[in-house]
Amino acid sequence: MKKLVISLLVMMFVVPFSMKAQTAIDQLYEKYAGQKGFTSININPDMFKMLSNMDMSDSSEQAKESQNAMEKLSGLKMLVYEPEEGETNEAFMNEIRTLTKIKGYEEMMSVNENDETVKFLAKKDKNGTVTEMLMIVLESDEAVVMSMSGLLDMKTISEISKSLEIDGLENLDQMDKK
Repeated sequence: MKKLVISLLVMMFVVPFSMKAQTAIDQLYEKYAGQKGFTSININPDMFKMLSNMDMSDSSEQAKESQNAMEKLSGLKMLVYEPEEGETNEAFMNEIRTLTKIKGYEEMMSVNENDETVKFLAKKDKNGTVTEMLMIVLESDEAVVMSMSGLLDMKTISEISKSLEIDGLENLDQMDKK
């Protein structure tokens, strides 16, 4: 009985703290990954480390910069929602819209064109270093949410986007110059 009480007390304190460590994208990812209409991508730090240590046949400056940038990443998660024609997931679309108002994230850039919205949000540490970048793309019936975490600057994000061929991120390095 004593072990049961101790176990329950430990769970009462540990579970809330472990849940707080999850970011909004983590919660969305866990909720929707694997569901119909969703494509989920998760790249963990070990994969980035492996990629940055690969002996690449391309010895160009671009390849070296991409490898150096990957060393700074601690993760990348992406959810892509592409429903079949006539279907929609309003709950997911509404959750995406609330992501743009998350406390602790600063809007870095937004583009609104016709029925498409693209937003870049950044979370910074106490020294002002970007530790997470969110990219949110909303269309009338499709959505993309991407979280890139690590020690990031716009040049690093741009290099990663080029090497992973993520459209839309390649011009973010220009924001550092403004």
